[in-house]
Amino acid sequence: MENHTLGRFVRDTANGSEPEGKLFFYRGGSADSLDASFDELSSGALFDRARRCAGFLKASGVTPGDYCLVAGADNQTTLAVFFAAVLLGAYPAIQPEAPAMRGGDKLLARLTDWRKRLGPNTWALVEPGPDAPAVTPVPGAKGTLTITGDLLTEGTPLTLDAIHPAGEDDIAFVQITSGSTGAG
Repeated sequence: MENHTLGRFVRDTANGSEPEGKLFFYRGGSADSLDASFDELSSGALFDRARRCAGFLKASGVTPGDYCLVAGADNQTTLAVFFAAVLLGAYPAIQPEAPAMRGGDKLLARLTDWRKRLGPNTWALVEPGPDAPAVTPVPGAKGTLTITGDLLTEGTPLTLDAIHPAGEDDIAFVQITSGSTGAG
């Protein structure tokens, strides 16, 4: 059986014979006009950042089957940390409103609530915002880890042979959505 995993998809896209895929992240302006601005990230850069973050997570004790609450300050960081957890065989859960909750107790309360739902094998992976440089530990979590931009670009990458292979107990389906119902 061929090993079809999200981690392999990102790796194969980054290393394929086709030109590298590009991901675009909306940054500002009117989304439906020419003044909209976007940040760009290649699939190769995403895979590199995810491997570097995965190396840090593994060294910190994150193991296959653990849950990882991801609270990134921006979409690029969030996606890299999401895929880092996937590369390790952990289960990422993204906190989408994290940037808006920086600097207050609201993010800590939300992460604590999710930790209670997911159980004791849960890590909180938080990128601090500029006005909240310290990350408060999430009560009851296995650990609360601070994710920084330097970690994603300069950390020691997870080796290719350490990428978690697909197993029968792994999640078989992931749905990524904005959460919007479209109702306005």
